Amino acid sequence: MKRKRTKRKLKTTVTINIACEGLSEKSYIEGLLKEYNLLTSNITITNLEGKGMLPFVAYFENNVKLYRIFIFIIDLDRARQKEIELRNLNKLIDKVEKSNLKNNIFLSNPDFEVFVAASIGMEYDDLWNTKYEKGNGVYQFIRTNGGSYERAIENLENLFYYDKQDLDKKGSRNKENIDIKHSNLVYFLDYMKKLIEL
Repeated sequence: MKRKRTKRKLKTTVTINIACEGLSEKSYIEGLLKEYNLLTSNITITNLEGKGMLPFVAYFENNVKLYRIFIFIIDLDRARQKEIELRNLNKLIDKVEKSNLKNNIFLSNPDFEVFVAASIGMEYDDLWNTKYEKGNGVYQFIRTNGGSYERAIENLENLFYYDKQDLDKKGSRNKENIDIKHSNLVYFLDYMKKLIEL
């Protein structure tokens, strides 16, 4: 029996911008929030078409006065491979935490596809041998292949480079986890529910 999900409403003064690295992430986040009745008119989802960490820093600086809360969805591959990218990621983390502790950054290593693979119970390297394509169809691809958010949680370890599950505390950075395939998107829904209950 399918559980009935109740519609939640944000206070009208709480505006959230979810800034995604690419179209795949945007498509997935939009579909996920709709499925769980968490997508409200107060939430804007943006595709930043990211090419490195500096564009994220610039986007945040240019838009910080437009939204109360920022959520970033980013791949860790560049930051893992280049020290300058890791410094810029940490600069972004510092800025978003200083601006508002409710801001958050969700990172997948090496990229978002580690979460996609976990959602359908597949090894990351095997995903590329399927009909998977980046872009607008990611959410539908997961659903068509029997995938779910809950399955991703079951298949991914709770080891993160950046771990921020509480609304009013700074996150921890764990450099020892930077080379592990992981995604802190496993607590994204819980975090969004907490924001909506503000």
